Amino acid sequence: MAGKVISPVLPVYLVAGDDEYNKDKKVKELVKKTLPAENRELNYLDLDCSGTKDFVFDLDSAVRTVPFLADRRVIVIREFERLAKEPAKALLAYVEAPSDLTVLILVTKDVAKSDFEKGALYKNICAFSQASVYYRLWPNELPGEIKRKFAGLGKSISQEACEIIVERVGNNMRDLDSEIEKINLYIGQKKNVEAGDVLFLVSGLDVKSVFDLINAVSGKKLTEALKILNDIFYMDLHAGPLVVGAIYAHFKNVWTARALMRAGVSENALTGRLRVHPYFVRGLINEAKVMDEKLLGKYFNALAKADDEIKGGAGSGKPVQIMEKMLYAMLRK
Repeated sequence: MAGKVISPVLPVYLVAGDDEYNKDKKVKELVKKTLPAENRELNYLDLDCSGTKDFVFDLDSAVRTVPFLADRRVIVIREFERLAKEPAKALLAYVEAPSDLTVLILVTKDVAKSDFEKGALYKNICAFSQASVYYRLWPNELPGEIKRKFAGLGKSISQEACEIIVERVGNNMRDLDSEIEKINLYIGQKKNVEAGDVLFLVSGLDVKSVFDLINAVSGKKLTEALKILNDIFYMDLHAGPLVVGAIYAHFKNVWTARALMRAGVSENALTGRLRVHPYFVRGLINEAKVMDEKLLGKYFNALAKADDEIKGGAGSGKPVQIMEKMLYAMLRK
Protein backbone atom coordinates (compact mmCIF):
# COMPACT_ATOMS: atom_id res chain seq x y z
CA MET A 1 0.00 0.00 0.00
CA ALA A 2 1.44 3.36 -0.98
CA GLY A 3 2.21 5.85 1.78
CA LYS A 4 0.09 8.94 2.15
CA VAL A 5 1.49 12.00 0.38
CA ILE A 6 0.54 15.47 1.58
CA SER A 7 -1.01 17.59 -1.17
CA PRO A 8 -0.98 19.83 -3.00
CA VAL A 9 2.44 19.00 -4.38
CA LEU A 10 4.12 21.62 -6.55
CA PRO A 11 6.43 20.78 -9.47
CA VAL A 12 9.30 23.08 -8.42
CA TYR A 13 10.68 24.15 -5.02
CA LEU A 14 13.59 26.46 -4.27
CA VAL A 15 15.55 26.15 -0.99
CA ALA A 16 18.06 28.98 -0.57
CA GLY A 17 20.20 30.85 1.97
CA ASP A 18 23.31 30.29 4.08
CA ASP A 19 21.73 28.28 6.92
CA GLU A 20 22.74 24.80 5.79
CA TYR A 21 21.07 23.02 8.69
CA ASN A 22 17.57 24.39 8.12
CA LYS A 23 17.96 24.04 4.36
CA ASP A 24 18.77 20.35 4.81
CA LYS A 25 15.76 19.93 7.11
CA LYS A 26 13.52 21.55 4.51
CA VAL A 27 14.76 19.32 1.69
CA LYS A 28 14.16 16.19 3.79
CA GLU A 29 10.70 17.46 4.71
CA LEU A 30 9.81 18.05 1.05
CA VAL A 31 11.08 14.63 -0.02
CA LYS A 32 9.13 12.95 2.76
CA LYS A 33 5.94 14.83 1.87
CA THR A 34 6.14 14.26 -1.87
CA LEU A 35 7.37 10.67 -2.15
CA PRO A 36 6.41 7.68 0.04
CA ALA A 37 9.39 5.86 1.56
CA GLU A 38 8.51 2.56 -0.10
CA ASN A 39 8.66 4.19 -3.54
CA ARG A 40 11.74 6.29 -2.93
CA GLU A 41 14.64 4.10 -4.05
CA LEU A 42 13.66 3.99 -7.72
CA ASN A 43 12.13 7.45 -7.92
CA TYR A 44 14.65 9.71 -6.19
CA LEU A 45 17.71 11.38 -7.68
CA ASP A 46 20.19 13.75 -6.06
CA LEU A 47 22.40 15.77 -8.45
CA ASP A 48 25.29 18.13 -7.69
CA CYS A 49 25.95 20.75 -10.35
CA SER A 50 29.45 21.53 -9.11
CA GLY A 51 30.95 18.38 -10.56
CA THR A 52 28.65 17.39 -13.42
CA LYS A 53 29.83 18.60 -16.83
CA ASP A 54 26.93 17.06 -18.76
CA PHE A 55 24.36 18.44 -16.33
CA VAL A 56 21.79 19.48 -18.97
CA PHE A 57 21.74 15.97 -20.41
CA ASP A 58 21.39 14.43 -16.94
CA LEU A 59 18.55 16.79 -16.05
CA ASP A 60 16.66 16.23 -19.28
CA SER A 61 16.95 12.48 -18.93
CA ALA A 62 15.92 12.53 -15.28
CA VAL A 63 12.85 14.73 -15.59
CA ARG A 64 11.49 12.84 -18.56
CA THR A 65 11.78 9.42 -16.89
CA VAL A 66 8.38 7.97 -15.99
CA PRO A 67 8.02 7.24 -12.23
CA PHE A 68 8.00 3.57 -11.25
CA LEU A 69 5.01 2.48 -9.16
CA ALA A 70 4.57 6.05 -7.92
CA ASP A 71 2.75 9.23 -8.89
CA ARG A 72 5.95 11.21 -9.38
CA ARG A 73 9.74 11.28 -9.20
CA VAL A 74 11.70 13.62 -6.93
CA ILE A 75 14.92 15.24 -8.14
CA VAL A 76 17.14 17.36 -5.89
CA ILE A 77 19.65 19.63 -7.67
CA ARG A 78 22.30 21.20 -5.46
CA GLU A 79 24.47 24.24 -6.21
CA PHE A 80 22.54 25.12 -9.35
CA GLU A 81 23.83 28.70 -9.01
CA ARG A 82 27.23 27.46 -10.22
CA LEU A 83 25.90 26.59 -13.66
CA ALA A 84 27.34 28.30 -16.71
CA LYS A 85 25.08 30.61 -18.74
CA GLU A 86 23.68 28.09 -21.21
CA PRO A 87 22.95 25.28 -18.71
CA ALA A 88 21.32 27.88 -16.45
CA LYS A 89 19.07 28.98 -19.32
CA ALA A 90 18.13 25.35 -19.96
CA LEU A 91 17.26 24.87 -16.30
CA LEU A 92 15.14 28.00 -16.26
CA ALA A 93 13.35 26.87 -19.42
CA TYR A 94 12.40 23.64 -17.68
CA VAL A 95 11.28 25.47 -14.51
CA GLU A 96 8.92 27.60 -16.62
CA ALA A 97 7.29 24.47 -18.10
CA PRO A 98 7.92 21.57 -15.69
CA SER A 99 6.73 18.00 -15.97
CA ASP A 100 3.76 17.05 -13.83
CA LEU A 101 5.46 13.69 -13.17
CA THR A 102 8.48 15.24 -11.41
CA VAL A 103 9.04 17.31 -8.29
CA LEU A 104 12.21 19.37 -8.72
CA ILE A 105 13.92 20.73 -5.58
CA LEU A 106 16.60 23.33 -6.31
CA VAL A 107 19.08 23.95 -3.48
CA THR A 108 21.61 26.77 -3.33
CA LYS A 109 24.85 26.69 -1.38
CA ASP A 110 25.83 29.67 0.81
CA VAL A 111 24.00 32.19 -1.36
CA ALA A 112 24.22 35.69 0.05
CA LYS A 113 20.97 37.50 0.74
CA SER A 114 21.80 40.21 -1.82
CA ASP A 115 22.45 37.58 -4.50
CA PHE A 116 19.15 35.90 -3.81
CA GLU A 117 17.14 39.10 -3.87
CA LYS A 118 18.87 40.76 -6.82
CA GLY A 119 20.09 37.90 -9.00
CA ALA A 120 18.11 37.41 -12.22
CA LEU A 121 18.32 33.61 -12.08
CA TYR A 122 16.86 33.45 -8.59
CA LYS A 123 14.15 36.00 -9.39
CA ASN A 124 13.07 34.05 -12.45
CA ILE A 125 13.07 30.73 -10.63
CA CYS A 126 11.10 32.25 -7.74
CA ALA A 127 8.42 33.32 -10.21
CA PHE A 128 7.77 29.66 -11.08
CA SER A 129 8.45 27.90 -7.76
CA GLN A 130 7.76 27.95 -4.05
CA ALA A 131 10.81 29.46 -2.32
CA SER A 132 11.99 28.74 1.22
CA VAL A 133 14.89 30.95 2.31
CA TYR A 134 16.98 30.40 5.44
CA TYR A 135 19.64 32.80 6.66
CA ARG A 136 21.76 32.50 9.77
CA LEU A 137 20.39 34.67 12.54
CA TRP A 138 22.23 37.61 14.09
CA PRO A 139 23.03 37.30 17.83
CA ASN A 140 20.22 39.71 18.75
CA GLU A 141 17.73 37.55 16.82
CA LEU A 142 18.69 34.27 18.51
CA PRO A 143 16.85 34.68 21.85
CA GLY A 144 13.57 35.15 20.00
CA GLU A 145 14.20 32.04 17.92
CA ILE A 146 15.13 30.01 21.02
CA LYS A 147 11.94 31.14 22.77
CA ARG A 148 9.93 30.20 19.68
CA LYS A 149 11.43 26.71 19.61
CA PHE A 150 10.73 26.12 23.31
CA ALA A 151 7.18 27.44 22.83
CA GLY A 152 6.76 24.77 20.17
CA LEU A 153 7.62 22.22 22.87
CA GLY A 154 5.02 23.70 25.21
CA LYS A 155 7.60 25.45 27.40
CA SER A 156 8.86 28.96 28.15
CA ILE A 157 12.45 30.06 28.79
CA SER A 158 13.83 33.04 30.69
CA GLN A 159 15.82 35.77 28.98
CA GLU A 160 18.88 34.94 31.11
CA ALA A 161 18.72 31.27 30.08
CA CYS A 162 18.45 32.34 26.41
CA GLU A 163 21.52 34.52 26.77
CA ILE A 164 23.53 31.65 28.26
CA ILE A 165 22.63 29.44 25.29
CA VAL A 166 23.48 32.17 22.77
CA GLU A 167 26.81 32.91 24.45
CA ARG A 168 27.96 29.30 24.53
CA VAL A 169 26.40 27.85 21.36
CA GLY A 170 26.33 30.73 18.86
CA ASN A 171 24.15 30.80 15.75
CA ASN A 172 24.71 27.27 14.44
CA MET A 173 21.12 26.06 14.26
CA ARG A 174 22.11 22.39 14.27
CA ASP A 175 23.90 22.87 17.60
CA LEU A 176 21.08 25.03 18.96
CA ASP A 177 18.46 22.39 18.16
CA SER A 178 20.65 19.74 19.79
CA GLU A 179 21.02 21.80 22.97
CA ILE A 180 17.31 22.61 23.08
CA GLU A 181 16.46 18.92 22.74
CA LYS A 182 18.92 18.07 25.53
CA ILE A 183 17.52 20.73 27.86
CA ASN A 184 13.94 19.65 27.15
CA LEU A 185 14.81 16.05 28.02
CA TYR A 186 16.63 17.09 31.18
CA ILE A 187 13.86 19.26 32.66
CA GLY A 188 11.14 16.68 31.98
CA GLN A 189 7.66 17.98 32.83
CA LYS A 190 8.88 21.34 34.07
CA LYS A 191 7.31 24.11 31.97
CA ASN A 192 9.67 27.03 32.58
CA VAL A 193 13.36 26.84 31.66
CA GLU A 194 15.61 28.91 33.94
CA ALA A 195 19.31 29.74 33.87
CA GLY A 196 20.09 27.02 36.39
CA ASP A 197 18.57 24.41 34.11
CA VAL A 198 20.96 25.18 31.27
CA LEU A 199 24.17 26.29 32.98
CA PHE A 200 26.20 23.12 32.73
CA LEU A 201 24.17 21.43 29.98
CA VAL A 202 25.37 23.96 27.39
CA SER A 203 28.77 24.70 28.88
CA GLY A 204 30.80 22.35 26.73
CA LEU A 205 31.77 20.43 29.84
CA ASP A 206 31.62 16.67 29.97
CA VAL A 207 28.12 16.29 31.41
CA LYS A 208 28.96 12.83 32.74
CA SER A 209 31.81 14.31 34.80
CA VAL A 210 29.43 16.82 36.38
CA PHE A 211 26.95 14.07 37.22
CA ASP A 212 29.81 11.97 38.63
CA LEU A 213 30.82 14.89 40.85
CA ILE A 214 27.25 15.32 42.10
CA ASN A 215 27.06 11.59 42.84
CA ALA A 216 30.36 11.73 44.74
CA VAL A 217 29.10 14.67 46.82
CA SER A 218 25.81 12.87 47.48
CA GLY A 219 27.75 9.81 48.59
CA LYS A 220 29.99 11.93 50.84
CA LYS A 221 33.08 10.69 48.97
CA LEU A 222 35.43 13.63 49.46
CA THR A 223 38.54 12.14 47.83
CA GLU A 224 36.61 11.05 44.74
CA ALA A 225 34.86 14.41 44.51
CA LEU A 226 38.17 16.29 44.67
CA LYS A 227 39.64 14.13 41.88
CA ILE A 228 36.63 14.65 39.60
CA LEU A 229 36.65 18.39 40.34
CA ASN A 230 40.29 18.70 39.29
CA ASP A 231 39.57 16.71 36.11
CA ILE A 232 36.76 19.17 35.29
CA PHE A 233 38.98 22.21 35.84
CA TYR A 234 41.72 20.63 33.76
CA MET A 235 39.29 20.70 30.83
CA ASP A 236 37.78 24.13 31.59
CA LEU A 237 39.34 26.73 33.90
CA HIS A 238 36.07 28.71 33.92
CA ALA A 239 33.86 25.83 35.07
CA GLY A 240 33.36 27.09 38.64
CA PRO A 241 29.99 28.88 38.35
CA LEU A 242 28.58 26.12 36.17
CA VAL A 243 29.54 23.37 38.59
CA VAL A 244 28.25 25.31 41.60
CA GLY A 245 24.97 25.89 39.75
CA ALA A 246 24.62 22.21 38.88
CA ILE A 247 25.29 21.04 42.45
CA TYR A 248 22.91 23.66 43.85
CA ALA A 249 20.13 22.66 41.42
CA HIS A 250 20.52 19.02 42.45
CA PHE A 251 20.29 19.62 46.20
CA LYS A 252 17.47 22.11 45.73
CA ASN A 253 15.54 19.24 44.14
CA VAL A 254 16.48 17.00 47.08
CA TRP A 255 15.20 19.67 49.47
CA THR A 256 11.96 19.98 47.48
CA ALA A 257 11.46 16.20 47.42
CA ARG A 258 11.95 16.02 51.18
CA ALA A 259 9.49 18.86 51.79
CA LEU A 260 6.87 17.27 49.54
CA MET A 261 7.19 13.87 51.20
CA ARG A 262 6.84 15.48 54.65
CA ALA A 263 3.71 17.21 53.34
CA GLY A 264 2.22 13.82 52.50
CA VAL A 265 2.83 13.70 48.75
CA SER A 266 3.19 10.07 47.63
CA GLU A 267 6.35 8.89 45.91
CA ASN A 268 4.37 8.10 42.76
CA ALA A 269 3.15 11.70 42.60
CA LEU A 270 6.60 13.21 43.07
CA THR A 271 7.61 12.91 39.42
CA GLY A 272 5.11 15.53 38.33
CA ARG A 273 5.66 17.76 41.34
CA LEU A 274 9.46 17.81 41.10
CA ARG A 275 9.39 18.74 37.41
CA VAL A 276 12.51 16.79 36.53
CA HIS A 277 12.99 13.90 34.14
CA PRO A 278 11.60 10.62 35.61
CA TYR A 279 15.09 9.08 35.28
CA PHE A 280 16.34 11.28 38.14
CA VAL A 281 13.38 10.98 40.52
CA ARG A 282 14.26 7.72 42.26
CA GLY A 283 17.73 8.97 43.19
CA LEU A 284 16.27 12.24 44.54
CA ILE A 285 13.77 10.33 46.68
CA ASN A 286 16.48 8.10 48.12
CA GLU A 287 18.63 11.11 49.01
CA ALA A 288 15.68 12.99 50.48
CA LYS A 289 15.04 10.09 52.86
CA VAL A 290 18.54 10.16 54.36
CA MET A 291 19.37 13.90 54.31
CA ASP A 292 17.99 16.28 56.92
CA GLU A 293 17.46 20.02 56.75
CA LYS A 294 20.55 20.73 58.81
CA LEU A 295 22.85 18.91 56.36
CA LEU A 296 21.18 20.49 53.33
CA GLY A 297 21.49 23.91 54.94
CA LYS A 298 25.20 23.26 55.42
CA TYR A 299 25.50 22.40 51.71
CA PHE A 300 23.64 25.51 50.61
CA ASN A 301 25.81 27.78 52.80
CA ALA A 302 29.00 26.29 51.32
CA LEU A 303 27.67 26.62 47.79
CA ALA A 304 26.59 30.24 48.29
CA LYS A 305 29.98 31.19 49.74
CA ALA A 306 31.85 29.54 46.85
CA ASP A 307 29.59 31.20 44.29
CA ASP A 308 30.20 34.62 45.87
CA GLU A 309 33.98 34.13 45.94
CA ILE A 310 34.21 32.83 42.38
CA LYS A 311 32.21 35.78 41.08
CA GLY A 312 34.53 38.28 42.80
CA GLY A 313 32.94 38.71 46.20
CA ALA A 314 34.57 38.12 49.56
CA GLY A 315 37.56 35.82 49.79
CA SER A 316 40.47 35.09 47.50
CA GLY A 317 42.09 32.26 45.60
CA LYS A 318 41.86 30.53 42.27
CA PRO A 319 38.48 29.05 41.29
CA VAL A 320 39.67 25.47 41.72
CA GLN A 321 40.95 26.30 45.22
CA ILE A 322 37.64 27.94 46.11
CA MET A 323 35.78 24.86 44.88
CA GLU A 324 38.05 22.50 46.81
CA LYS A 325 37.40 24.54 49.96
CA MET A 326 33.68 24.26 49.24
CA LEU A 327 33.87 20.47 49.00
CA TYR A 328 35.81 20.30 52.27
CA ALA A 329 33.14 22.45 53.94
CA MET A 330 30.40 20.20 52.62
CA LEU A 331 31.91 16.75 53.14
CA ARG A 332 34.63 16.82 55.79
CA LYS A 333 33.36 15.46 59.09
